[in-house]
Amino acid sequence: MLDPDGSFAGERTAAQNLINSDLLERSDKRRFWRRGPSPHGSRPLVRPPSIRASLVIVALIPLVVAAVLCSSVVLNQVSSRRQAVATRQSSLALDSLLRARVSVYDEYVPSAAIAAAHANGLTEVQLDTLLHTNFQANLDTARRDVDAQGVFGPKGEFASAHAQIVALRRSVDQKTASLPEVETFFNTLGAKMDAVWQATFDRLLTNSQSTESLATRSRLRALGNTFTAFTSGLGEESLQGGGSLESILTSPPTPTEVQSLVIGHEQFQTATQAFPNGLGPKGAQAWKSLTRSSLDTAFSKDVQLGIATGLGHTAPPLATDPGAIGNVGRSEVAWADSLTDLVLASSADLRSATNSQASSATETLYVTVVAMALLLTAEIAAVLILGREVRRPLARIVAAAKLVREGELELPRLDESGPKELALAASAFNEMSSTLRAVQEQAIALSKGDLEDPLLRRSLPGRTGAALQSALMKLQVSVRASERHRMELAERATRDSLTGLLNRGAALEALRLHLASVHRSNGKLELAVLFIDIDELKTINDADGHDKGDNAIQLVADALKSETRTSDVVARLGGDEFLVGSLEQQGIGAADLLAARIDGHLSDLRLGRNDKDLAVGCSIGAAVSEPSDDRVELLIARADRALYVAKARGRGQLSWSSSP
Repeated sequence: MLDPDGSFAGERTAAQNLINSDLLERSDKRRFWRRGPSPHGSRPLVRPPSIRASLVIVALIPLVVAAVLCSSVVLNQVSSRRQAVATRQSSLALDSLLRARVSVYDEYVPSAAIAAAHANGLTEVQLDTLLHTNFQANLDTARRDVDAQGVFGPKGEFASAHAQIVALRRSVDQKTASLPEVETFFNTLGAKMDAVWQATFDRLLTNSQSTESLATRSRLRALGNTFTAFTSGLGEESLQGGGSLESILTSPPTPTEVQSLVIGHEQFQTATQAFPNGLGPKGAQAWKSLTRSSLDTAFSKDVQLGIATGLGHTAPPLATDPGAIGNVGRSEVAWADSLTDLVLASSADLRSATNSQASSATETLYVTVVAMALLLTAEIAAVLILGREVRRPLARIVAAAKLVREGELELPRLDESGPKELALAASAFNEMSSTLRAVQEQAIALSKGDLEDPLLRRSLPGRTGAALQSALMKLQVSVRASERHRMELAERATRDSLTGLLNRGAALEALRLHLASVHRSNGKLELAVLFIDIDELKTINDADGHDKGDNAIQLVADALKSETRTSDVVARLGGDEFLVGSLEQQGIGAADLLAARIDGHLSDLRLGRNDKDLAVGCSIGAAVSEPSDDRVELLIARADRALYVAKARGRGQLSWSSSP
């Protein structure tokens, strides 16, 4: 893993600590290895067991180990089956809760429509005719569906909420319920149900952490991600704090409504990016159906239209088109249904995985018992053919292997005489130990991060070394690639992909550092900020296409680069907006000169067209830091206001928020 600075210091420290601890034990281990027969030929104090006794002991040990392993396997597989059954039951409970949540949403939509109609003096017949929908029939169906849900029954988790639903129904039927009351009640109830679903899922996820089934864990993660997409998808329509997508498209939205819509849309985009590759077959099919549905696509376009309307402060596009509002309502219902199908499909995939897990546990249990029986038979047969000639050489090999396992690689060569098989084993061990020593040396060099170390260019000895050489070379290539990838990611995180300028986040961070320098300078420095906007980018895009628009953006970016210093902050904030920040000596008029220089260059920009060159006009709002500026956003806001003044003067103008 790379440290924050991109180095391999963590791996170097861990490897060095391990090597140091091994070095502390080497002297004792070497004394153990060099211990041999007494020079006087005296017999050992404890006689080794006879071959017969050894055979009995060797036969008993596998029996005991097999019994322990079998019991462990049985317990593990029984636990795995129980866990699979519990997960399946929890999945069914989550499905029930989700269906109840959707039935609540289905009742909310016609209830809100009827309440809105009452508030605007429309009868239900007029509402149905206007929006081409029988809201009362939909409401009756939804109410029956809500009443049929177990969670709202006398022993259900939301029994008390059902009484509140009934009270609200009376208000809706009596035409006394206002639209905000309906929206607040159903949004609050939906949030509570979402929280209960999430809490139930979190417990299930915690209880399933120890499962050995990769498929079950994968399906659990997919189920959680699809539910996040479900809640954020509904949040695009039923806005937190009141309001809805229809209200944004039909009447001037409040900042809270716009913010809620943007947040819901971003959360949905983030959630859907996380799960498609991890979905099971049913979930993948449901996701494919969702993305290909015309109504779902229409809802996505409506959300984008709502965001553009709210952020652009433009007139609501559907204020005079009731039929379009009806289409929005239908696409919202289809959207909720598709998201519900997606979560239910993921839940079904989870149950399929748990079924496989339970079956696999039973099958593994039987296979393990048979395999252990066969292994015991083979072990006893192997022990019976052992003889005195192989015991001692084998003991030496075992002792050497234990030292290697414990990290001791500085070993004398084993004697390769004796029976053919043991001689071959000793020869192979000697080759392996020398290869491991060479691998250890190269691994230490690699952990230090020095990829030019001569040790890394040495070929590993022996056939084992030849087999490992490819893996080490791949590791070196991977380390180099990881470093390059880290640098590329750092570049992408701070740069605008079209112009190569800083992006918004990187620009704000750089300006904060500049503002901090201004505060430390005790009045010697000032920070000038220019907020630049291309005047007719939309016209260029509409008339000549977005490629020409991109060319215009690039022309402005190149101009800003040529007129600024390396230390200046030059960024594209998005669309047709640019920002320049420059740290200057106070009182020498440097900010004036910078603004005039940039204004002059931008006024000369021409974009080539087929018939004639087109002037690329830009408006500039400028501001200089004041002692009271404790946040760079204040300075940018002043420059932004100055930009609006420049545009009001006829565009192509430079306007200062105050005297620099």
